[in-house]
Amino acid sequence: NDTSLFWASIPDITQNTILAILQLLSTPNFLSAMKLIITSADDVAPRLRKNALLLLGERVAATNANSNKKRGERENVLNVELIGELIDIVNNAENTDILIKHAGIVGVERLAKNIVLKSGEEGCFAPALKMCIGILEGGEEELLSVCGLCVGELLARLKVRALPLLPKLMKCVLKGDAASTEWGLRVLLSVANTLGSFLNPYLEQ
Repeated sequence: NDTSLFWASIPDITQNTILAILQLLSTPNFLSAMKLIITSADDVAPRLRKNALLLLGERVAATNANSNKKRGERENVLNVELIGELIDIVNNAENTDILIKHAGIVGVERLAKNIVLKSGEEGCFAPALKMCIGILEGGEEELLSVCGLCVGELLARLKVRALPLLPKLMKCVLKGDAASTEWGLRVLLSVANTLGSFLNPYLEQ
C-alpha cells in the first residue's frame, strides 16, 4: 500500500538529500564531512558511502582545476589525509563488502588522477599501490578491473617511487593467464608507459 511504499522510500530520500547537501558545501567543509562519512563505518549505509566517494572524485577534480594556490594547499592537506582513510576502508572491509571496497578503490584512483601535490609528495600514494597489489594477489574477481585502473593512475603518480613494489606487481600480472585479461593488459601497458626501462628482467616471462 501507499504507506508501506512511503516508509520504504525514506532511506533513499534521506541519502539523496545528504548527497545534495554535500554538493552545496564549501570544499573544506565537504572534505571534513567526507572524512566523517568514510570513518563512520557502522553508522553510514554502504550505498551512501559509495556515492559519497564517487562525489569526492568529482569535487577533487573541480577543486584542483579552479582553486587558488593558498586555498588549494589547505584543501590538498585534507585530500592527502583522505588517501590513508580510503586505504584503511579497503583493507579493513569485510570480504562481503564489495561495494565499499570498490568505492574506496575508485576514491583512491580519482584522487591519484586529480589531486595537485607539491614535488616530492607523490610518495603518499605508495601505500595505495601496495593495497591494490594485495587485492590482485587475492584474486578478488569483482575488484580486479577497478584495481587495474587504479594501478595505472598510481604508477603515473609514483613513477620510479613504484620500483620497490614492481616485482610483486609483475608477479600478479604474469601469474597464470592474468596477462591476457583486460585488467592485466591495462597494468602491463601502464608499467610499460611509466617504468618501461625497468621491464627487461620480466620480458622472458
